[in-house]
Amino acid sequence: MSFEISTIENFDRQAKRLAKHYASFRDDYKTLLEDLRKEPMAGSDLGGGIITDKEIKRLKKLAEASK
Repeated sequence: MSFEISTIENFDRQAKRLAKHYASFRDDYKTLLEDLRKEPMAGSDLGGGIITDKEIKRLKKLAEASK
């Protein structure tokens, strides 16, 4: 299973701003990315319609089976 970690422009701008104010931000963010690469399903589901590729494939299979 492969995952891609991507950000939006607004996050990138805010991260840059936060890094200027908080010395540990860059290291904390780097650690977060490393942890997510090791265990992509770690953390809490935030909802809001955000789903993984795995979930999309599962839903497509269900849709095809119900035809």
